Amino acid sequence: MADIVPKGLDSNGQSNYPNVSDAYLRCTGGHVLHDLDYVQLHKSSTQVLGGSSAGITITFDVELADTADFHDNVTNNERITVPAAFDGRVVELFAEVVLTAENTSGLEAWIEHYDSGDALINNLARFFAMSANNQPAQFNVITQPLVVSNGDYFILRVANDSPNPKTIDNGTEGTTFTMIVN
Repeated sequence: MADIVPKGLDSNGQSNYPNVSDAYLRCTGGHVLHDLDYVQLHKSSTQVLGGSSAGITITFDVELADTADFHDNVTNNERITVPAAFDGRVVELFAEVVLTAENTSGLEAWIEHYDSGDALINNLARFFAMSANNQPAQFNVITQPLVVSNGDYFILRVANDSPNPKTIDNGTEGTTFTMIVN
């Protein structure tokens, strides 16, 4: 019996669409969201996560898609921000954190939700890596649907309780951060 491959992916699990990551298609069941508003961000450079760090905010400088000015590559480039037109709407977020070939034990990744006054509303969708394999590693962080307000914003944070630094990857299938408006 052949494996079922999500729509949008080829038989090797790779994206059939330019500028749409494989992780995005896996998280959306293979659907490219042509008719929905969404943003997908990517890192074009590596970012080092120091040993025994309490957490850093991941910055993003490439917009693979941004249908409604959710992101700014210059000001607050670590944020996905909800514009006024989407007040009261439901969103889902997911992030793919990719590390270079390192010991991944002790890694934690999560999405933080802030209101327009910079007050933390909630930490969403935590992921903990427990194993050490010294291989490139990919971790997905996915939220439940939630209602947002004008000016709310989201950031992706990663912490490391291991004494060894880790490098957040910037490759073709590197670290991404996505929000979809339902």
